Amino acid sequence: MTDKPQTLVDAIGVCLALGQRCLAEVRALARQPGPQGPPGPAGKNAADIELFKEYIDQAVAVCLKAATVTSSDGGRTLHVMLAGRIHEIKTAVPIDCGVWKGDVNYECGDAVSHGGSIWIAQQDTDTRPDSVDSHWRLSVKRGRDGKDGKPGERGPIGAKGERGERGGGF
Repeated sequence: MTDKPQTLVDAIGVCLALGQRCLAEVRALARQPGPQGPPGPAGKNAADIELFKEYIDQAVAVCLKAATVTSSDGGRTLHVMLAGRIHEIKTAVPIDCGVWKGDVNYECGDAVSHGGSIWIAQQDTDTRPDSVDSHWRLSVKRGRDGKDGKPGERGPIGAKGERGERGGGF
C-alpha cells in the first residue's frame, strides 16, 4: 500500500483482501478441536460469482457510506476519510479570493479581480496581476466603458402608455 490517493478499484481490492483474511480466520477456527455445537445451516457456494459480486457491492457500500469529505482551504484540497485512512485530493477549481491585495501571497489556482478583470494565478505569486512576468493569466477581460451622459441632461419624454388593468386590491 502507498500513501498516494487510491481509486475505487483500489478500495475494492482492499475489501476483497479483508474478505479473504476473514475467510482464512474462519477456516483456521473451524479446524481447531473443541466442543462441537449443533450443526449450522449449509453454507453458500463460494464459487457462485453472482453471490460474490453481491458481497463486494455490499462491502463497498458500507465503506462508502462511512466516508467523509472535508476541506480546510475552501475546496482547493479535499480530505477523504475512507476505511479509516485519510486521502488527500488536490482539485483544479479556481478559488475566488476577491479583489487583489498587494500584501497577500496567492497560491496557484487563486482567482482575483484587478482593474475590472479576473485573473487566475498560474503558480504561487505575490506580484500584481497586470505586471510583466506576474504569473497570472487573464481569465475575463474588463469590458468597455459605456458612453457618459451629461449631468442634468434628460432625453425626450416618451409617448404615454396604455392604462393597465385594475389590481385586486388588498
